Parts: sequence; structure tokens; C-alpha cells
Amino acid sequence: MSKQGQVLFITPFFLLLAALSCVLFSKLNREHESLLLKEKNYLEQVSLKQLEEPFKDAVRETVNMLANSSSFRLAWSSKFAQNIHSISEEKVGGFELLAFLISDEEICETLLLINSQNRQYRQLLNLLKESLIREYESLCFFDRARRFARHLNLEEELVMKVLKEGIESFKYEKAPESIIALIAFLKAQREPICPTSFTLL
Repeated sequence: MSKQGQVLFITPFFLLLAALSCVLFSKLNREHESLLLKEKNYLEQVSLKQLEEPFKDAVRETVNMLANSSSFRLAWSSKFAQNIHSISEEKVGGFELLAFLISDEEICETLLLINSQNRQYRQLLNLLKESLIREYESLCFFDRARRFARHLNLEEELVMKVLKEGIESFKYEKAPESIIALIAFLKAQREPICPTSFTLL
């Protein structure tokens, strides 16, 4: 067979091999991008988000109003109602809200001293209760709980145990006061130094 014939004979095989290589590479590339996207989405779901400052201010103001105002005064306070509505509408993650309440020493101390019979206080506790139940029922509960524990410099298994028992407890209770017991316990367990930034990714 002449050289020209050999070239004509072999060329289609090279072209077919090149085409198959392109198809295989394209498929592998798509699979790799899909895995990266899944990993990115997963990390996004389990990470703790930094709360917006207006939201933090609304929580601080609400707790201070609860500590320094009577139930009668709060019942007629449009500012208190506005703050509660704002906190409710945000629907932030339960771990983000709980981490903020515990990390802010002043607000946490104030929160633990409020009269638990205050009706408006129960509104705030119920919002926290609902957000923690949403956490508990999510597919990312265990990973987010571990990140929450690391953020507070607490032993992960202890926090997991306390969170599971605590949330299971007040999940079926009408009165939300047991949340305060959970907050008090976690606050007492914290190490003296706790990072204030959410660098958990």
C-alpha cells in the first residue's frame, strides 16, 4: 500500500480517536463542575452567616426594651412590635441567632435576667424556638451544629447532645422557657475567649 493510501486509511482512526477524546474530556469536565457546584452548595448550606447589623440592632433593642419596660408599656409600643415583626420576617438561621445572643455578653446577661412571665418575652423566645426547630429538621443539622460548637469554642459532642435534647424538649412544649436554660448552659460552658468573626468556611 502506498504512503498516500496508508495516510487515507489511518486518518479516519485518528479523527475518531480525537473525537472520542473530546467527548470524554467534555463529560469528565461536566462531572467535575457538577461536583464542585454540589460542594459549593453544601458549604453554603452548612456555613454560619454573618448577621446584618440592622438585624443585630433590632435584637439588641428588643432585649433592652424587654428588660426595661413593663408588659403594659410594651403592649402599646409600636417600636417593639416593629422589631418583633422584623426579627420574625428575617427568618435567620437558629444557630446564627443563638450564636449572636450568646457571643454578645451584654445582651446575653440581659436576656437571662428578664422575667420569664413577660408575655412579650415569650414572643422573642418563640421566634428563637421556631428557628432552632427549623435547624433541627433540616438535612444539615449535624454539620451546622458542629460549626456552631466550634464557633463558640465548645466541645462538639457535648453541644450536639445538649442541642438534640434541648430542641426535642421544647419542640413539644407550649412554654418556651426551656430555651433560656439552653442559652444559660451554653453560656456557662463557653471558654473565656471566643472568636467574634464567622470564619467557618
